[in-house]
Amino acid sequence: MTGKFFRSSDALLRIIAFLSIMLMSFSIVTANDDDGFQIPPFPEDIDPAMVIGQVGEQTITIADFVQRLRFERLRYYDALVNLVEQAGEEALNINDPNNQFAAPVRDLLTGLVDDDEFPTLVYDTMIIEKLYGQEAALRGLDVTDCQIEELWALRVGIQDPMFDCENPPEGFAEQKAAHYDEAATFAAMTPEQVDATVMAVIQYQLVLDDLREEAPIELQPARSSRHIRVQTEPLAQEIYERLQDGESFDELQAQYTMDQGVTGNRGELGLIERGDTVPQFDEAAFSAPVGEVVGPIQTNFGYHVIRVNAQEPIAAARQIVVESERDATQVIDLLNGGAGFGELAQRFSIDEATRQRGGDLGAFTRDRVIPELGEAVFSQTEPGLIDPVQTELGYHVIEILAFEAAGLVDVAHILLETEEEAQDVIASISAGADFNELATERSIDPSAAGTRGDTLSLFSNGQQRGLYIFEETALPIERLVFAEGAEAGDIFAPVEVFGDWFVIRLEEIGERQPQPPDVDLARRFYVRDWETEQFESDRILQTNLWRVVDTFELLPSQYDARLAGVDEQILQIRAEIIEARRGAGNLIDVLGGLSLPRAESTDGQ
Repeated sequence: MTGKFFRSSDALLRIIAFLSIMLMSFSIVTANDDDGFQIPPFPEDIDPAMVIGQVGEQTITIADFVQRLRFERLRYYDALVNLVEQAGEEALNINDPNNQFAAPVRDLLTGLVDDDEFPTLVYDTMIIEKLYGQEAALRGLDVTDCQIEELWALRVGIQDPMFDCENPPEGFAEQKAAHYDEAATFAAMTPEQVDATVMAVIQYQLVLDDLREEAPIELQPARSSRHIRVQTEPLAQEIYERLQDGESFDELQAQYTMDQGVTGNRGELGLIERGDTVPQFDEAAFSAPVGEVVGPIQTNFGYHVIRVNAQEPIAAARQIVVESERDATQVIDLLNGGAGFGELAQRFSIDEATRQRGGDLGAFTRDRVIPELGEAVFSQTEPGLIDPVQTELGYHVIEILAFEAAGLVDVAHILLETEEEAQDVIASISAGADFNELATERSIDPSAAGTRGDTLSLFSNGQQRGLYIFEETALPIERLVFAEGAEAGDIFAPVEVFGDWFVIRLEEIGERQPQPPDVDLARRFYVRDWETEQFESDRILQTNLWRVVDTFELLPSQYDARLAGVDEQILQIRAEIIEARRGAGNLIDVLGGLSLPRAESTDGQ
């Protein structure tokens, strides 16, 4: 938890990012050198009950701080052990230029040796935990037993999104027990105290979410506009002048703009085959009579009003192409005598494209084959052999395998959000309204109306349209539409953007929420300001009294023998820090800012 809840140094943030997965899996590895380890006693001149911080009525004593410091240091040592388990002991060698873990491990060890950085992070965390814990209670944000168990699962390395808190996997209880045992051995923490650190994480997130939700998000001035985009200034100026003379924006836009998809399909989807659309749409489209409007048809997309414009038959057939009519007659005789069509096609057909497939032509419509074949096939009404058909390729012996009268349908639709809207559209059509005009005006299928030259659509690559806020399109355009006194309907003189020329019409003046990153930033500022207010109030008391204790008392090797090499690296880093600080103050001051663990542990609590 250390480092997550307060303003920490960039170095520790990098460490936390590097070790986050390993810290989550605390207690997977059990320390192998805890036999005989005893926690050093407090110095006789320090009162363990001395209060070093307070949030509301809750105090933090020097004993609380030292205990938590031991616990958090233990978690980082455990992370290093996990790194050894995964990448070998060489991963801890900070002097190896080929070690990809050298830099973050060095950062971690530097933070642990520095007698200010890591303890400050732990102290700040304890303050934040109490602040957010009290706030959770004030806001009535309760933590459930299941939430606690789910976070415990992450702490012991169970990365299962389907984790069942009421039926945890085998070994879960044992992993928790190992966690408790190590916390007791190296930090003298009870299971209840360890559970409190888990509870604090959940309470923090609950309050954070609540604060973010209550953050006021102010609507921002927004505009929508349409444009005609051309390549040259003279053409743009001509279009502008014709608009000033009263010509139709839509007509000039359709005639001149460079943008694609401006006019849309007016609801026309064209020819579709079965399976091209979702099942509910297919069923309606392929069963409706030509010209009839059906619906509402509900799909995952909304409610459809459908019109079938035309049906086109589809046939499946196979062929054998031979050079002469006599050859074709002989092939038909063989087929009538029981010969296999595919075998004869492979033996005699001169059409290489279908010969290897046993003559199979697949499924096709009239316009997808040679005209003579289309005429011959679609003049039939039943499957079977037909008379030979002559084309420039030769003589075709055709066997029709299947017919479907409505194999393809030409269909149009209007997509609405609600059934009531769909019923209203159907009523309008029944009263004489034009289907395609309604599709253009009311369909939520963006292909129906097209972009209509929507400016935001162009600058968002079709992802958004309508109202935009400042800096979402292009500055030359925004200087016009956001100008004081601009009104809906105004048409502005041509402006150049990225080498093209735009004639802009302002469509709407309104307000809109900012983009998600801006909303997130506003919420972050709100949380920051709330925290600042709490820290500047009488609710929180912070001191530096924790500095009276030695904050580093456990060598890595005392936790696990595999970390023995880290002991030497800590001494190396300490020497480097002393050398780096030598010019910043006298040596006594420098040494006062560092600490080393005691070489030998002593009895006592």
